Parts: sequence; structure tokens; C-alpha cells
Amino acid sequence: MKQRVAIARTLANQPNLLLMDEPFGALDAETRWSMQELMLSIMEKTSTTVVMVTHDIEEALFLGDRIIFISRHPGTVLEDIQVDYRKGQDITRKEDAVTSPGYAELEHHIIGLMRSQAHSAD
Repeated sequence: MKQRVAIARTLANQPNLLLMDEPFGALDAETRWSMQELMLSIMEKTSTTVVMVTHDIEEALFLGDRIIFISRHPGTVLEDIQVDYRKGQDITRKEDAVTSPGYAELEHHIIGLMRSQAHSAD
């Protein structure tokens, strides 16, 4: 509930840009999905640009139009990914996103990027 209030308080000022750092990381899975769906609805209804930092691949794929994948060290842009699987579709529920054509391939690609970074640390 605190997270909802914090988002509502911020959006009441009608910002042009909203920065979020792991906003749903501390929530249980069901609440996280609910908050992500709420955030998607808010993003569609407002003209606010949202920049979100997350380590959750599913969250990035569900909420993002664009994913900037940053390398481990020294923290440079490794890849700029356009999230195209959702184009032309009205996806508002998590379960609809994960079953959309192109979702699994994009998730697989990002997992590969993450593994390459984990192996580069060895």
C-alpha cells in the first residue's frame, strides 16, 4: 500500500519524467504483478516517461518499450533493445505478455546477455 501511495503522490504533480529504482523488488509475486499492471495502466493513460532500473527480466519485458542492458564493469551500454513483441497488441495482463509471440525469444536473448556478464566476472 505504501508503494501505491508513493506512486500516486508523485503522479499527482503530473511529472514529465518518473525515475524508479527497483520499485517492486520487495513485494511478493502477486502484489508485484498487480503493481506492474497498475503501472502499465498509468503509463498508458499519462504522458509521463518512466525510466525504471530493474534486475527482473519479466518486469523489464512487461513494462518496457526499450531495454538498455548495462554491462557489469565498467557499466557501459552493452545493448539497446527495442521491445517489439507488444506492438499492435493491447497487452495489459502479465499472463498475456508471457504467451505473446516474440516474448520467449526476447527473454532468451536477455538471459544470454546476463549469462555472458556473469561469465565475464569469472
